[in-house]
Amino acid sequence: MGPGTRTSSGPAVNSTAHEGRTNDRNLLQSLYLTKIPCKTGAVHKCHLRDEGHDLRGTGGAIRLAYDRGLLEPRFLVLYGDSYLRIDLQQLWNSAAASGAPMTMAVFENNGAHERSNVGFEDGRVRLYDKHASGRSARRMGHIDYGVSVLDRSVAERIPLGVYDLAELQHELSTSGEVAGYEVQDRYFEVGTPEGLAELEAFLSRTREKR
Repeated sequence: MGPGTRTSSGPAVNSTAHEGRTNDRNLLQSLYLTKIPCKTGAVHKCHLRDEGHDLRGTGGAIRLAYDRGLLEPRFLVLYGDSYLRIDLQQLWNSAAASGAPMTMAVFENNGAHERSNVGFEDGRVRLYDKHASGRSARRMGHIDYGVSVLDRSVAERIPLGVYDLAELQHELSTSGEVAGYEVQDRYFEVGTPEGLAELEAFLSRTREKR
């Protein structure tokens, strides 16, 4: 868990595969971690909910966790096919201070690795739209980093059944309800052989420099 295990009041985690980056059925399971102790780093509670063949998407998985009483008042959502270089505790603290029901980690991408989908300004996600084109797309220089902090109240807005979390993220961004936490180090998507090879090359270079 890395930095997210530093404090007993630290983040609860919901980890799901990102619908836009992989269709691997085996990854589309939802793992809910709560109450992370500070000394050992071991997880105190772990709830595994396999959606089976009735896949609900990222948003639907969160709603399922909500309906089953598995969500803490504030929790993290991480995409399971990304290697993230981020201090989760700092993200968590930023979310707590923002007053927003959702805080999204963002990276200034400028279309370099994947298409940018976030308009970020003055600590706020002014627009999130993974389908943006034209003028809206030109306003976007950042990309969703693959981890967000959500208040449990957000889950109440998710309809039952299959639901893409990106729809709610877009809705909240247009109503000024999404804070942004800017990350300086790029992420690596590992949901494809090409992405995994790129990460392995990066890690190999990093080891060689030590």
